[in-house]
Amino acid sequence: MSGLGIAAVAAAGVAALAWLVVSFSAPGGRRTIVEWIGTCALYAALLAFFVSLARSAWLEERTVALVAFGFLAAIFAAGSVLSSYRLVQVIRGRG
Repeated sequence: MSGLGIAAVAAAGVAALAWLVVSFSAPGGRRTIVEWIGTCALYAALLAFFVSLARSAWLEERTVALVAFGFLAAIFAAGSVLSSYRLVQVIRGRG
C-alpha cells in the first residue's frame, strides 16, 4: 500500500472513530472539537483518495480523468484547509 493509501485509511479510521464518539457524547466543548477533528479527517481521506486517482490518471495519460480528479482534489484540499482553520478556532475558544 502506498503512502497515500495508508493516509487515506488512517484518516477514514479517525473519521469513523470521531463519528462514534460524537454519536454517544453529550453536547459540549469537547464534542465540538471531536466533530471538527472528524471533519478534518474525512476531508483528508477524500483528498488522499482523489489525489491517488489523479496521480493514476496522470501516469496513464488520461487527460479527462486527470482534470476531473484534479478538480475534486482541489475542492477537497480547500475544504481541508477551511475545516483545519475552523478546528484551530474552536480549540482556541473562538468558535
